[in-house]
Amino acid sequence: MKTLSTERMISSPESNAVLGRVIWVPAKSLWTSAMLVVAVIGAPLTFSWDALALLVVTTAITICAGHSVGMHRLLIHRSFETPKWLEHVLVYLGTLVGMAGPFGMIAAHDIRDWAQRQSACHDLHAHRNGFFRDAWWQMHCAVALEHPPRFVIEPDVAQDRFYRFVERTWMLQQVPWAIMFFALGGISWVVWGIALRITLSLHGHWLVGHFAHRRGTQNWAVKDVAVQGYNIPNVSLLTFGEGWHGNHHAYPGSARLGLAKGELDPGFWLIKTFALLGLARHIKEPADVGDRPGLYQVNRRQRRYPKKIQLLGAWMTATCVGTLQMLVLEFFTGPAGSFSLRDVMGVIVILPFAALVSLVVMAAFVVPAIRVISTTAHSDQTHGLWFYATVAFFISLLPAFLGLYILVPFIIVPAVLAGLVFGHLNQQAIKRELAVA
Repeated sequence: MKTLSTERMISSPESNAVLGRVIWVPAKSLWTSAMLVVAVIGAPLTFSWDALALLVVTTAITICAGHSVGMHRLLIHRSFETPKWLEHVLVYLGTLVGMAGPFGMIAAHDIRDWAQRQSACHDLHAHRNGFFRDAWWQMHCAVALEHPPRFVIEPDVAQDRFYRFVERTWMLQQVPWAIMFFALGGISWVVWGIALRITLSLHGHWLVGHFAHRRGTQNWAVKDVAVQGYNIPNVSLLTFGEGWHGNHHAYPGSARLGLAKGELDPGFWLIKTFALLGLARHIKEPADVGDRPGLYQVNRRQRRYPKKIQLLGAWMTATCVGTLQMLVLEFFTGPAGSFSLRDVMGVIVILPFAALVSLVVMAAFVVPAIRVISTTAHSDQTHGLWFYATVAFFISLLPAFLGLYILVPFIIVPAVLAGLVFGHLNQQAIKRELAVA
């Protein structure tokens, strides 16, 4: 089987992407397992709101600036340039994600990329196995190919003393942060800021890889390759743009992963921010890198949305139904046996106010936000009902963050119901388009 070479993986006449055996990698497996055990046992016992905030902030920084921008788009693909000090900072943040050091990340990415570009490859590199076996293989094992390609890292990276140091000590890099977290917030900060963060990052990375190589939206495909890439629009924000994996397969050297209108790509936003500050240059986009051999478009249909009158009806219906929750709240939260006709009349009087508040907040926050997020769905991708309901739920909590706690009970049920209705209308519109396409 003749294999193609890539930039860092040099094929020989004997190289083969299929023949090989899956082997257990003790250090990788024990590291992943230890973080998981500490997170599962320790997180529920040490919960605090400040620990949760630490988890959210540190995960966002390490995944976005570190993994997506630093490790993936900068170090691995060289899709833009930065001063060396900033490159070191970004790659260091990527190391804190807890997957591997810089050389290990390059090697893991490039052998998978090399294998997927061939006409056939091993099941591990294709994420072809079932959910649980693939999880075990990806996070605890590796494939030892019988005839692997020769791995060559460019000299300026391979000889970089900072990268060599971080590669040797990548697991130990968590220690200074664990000490600081313990000093500032106690054991809960260590569990949530280190163990739980790493566990969520490792398992989240695998989940995206698992599904992004199996199914999803596909605007582009590549002929004669073992594995195609797919977009997962629902996680575009959560992954800081890495969910646009089909786009990435089409243009691997592009710093921009969200290519179409509405494809949200926070990682690229960060790169553009660096550019505005004079800290990033030579930012590559699809026009700069050119098409891959065999690349072709598979879906260029324009999406149709439900008519605005349908959406308006959905919001009004869901809001009015949701305000009836006040009767239920009054019945279950009032003193036992004290629910009287007067109480009912009081709730009826407040219903117009509740409906008005709900409609205002829905119009100002929920509707626009869901409309923006829904633009990431293409004609062959149906966003599920519960996706919109979940989005609406979290948006409805916005008044609480603004200090307007009293508004939340009036908003939360209408928002979720509106999300369900919107999701249903969205699905119907897409099905109609597919039927006539």
